[in-house]
Amino acid sequence: MKQLNLKLVFPYNWYHFRKVKVYDDKGKLLSKIMHCENQSLFIDSNTKSITVKLDFLKSEIILPQETIE
Repeated sequence: MKQLNLKLVFPYNWYHFRKVKVYDDKGKLLSKIMHCENQSLFIDSNTKSITVKLDFLKSEIILPQETIE
């Protein structure tokens, strides 16, 4: 399991009362987060990316993979 820390702040209070949905790379809903909110999520260690969506806006964020030395 990996721990993912999220913090969301919108500029100029745009989308102030909206929730952003956070999905894993398999399309499973992980959480909903609002403006000026902090969340700590535990995700599977084989998750390679997360997707954040707000209405028609969408962005994929690649997560760093752990290396064993």
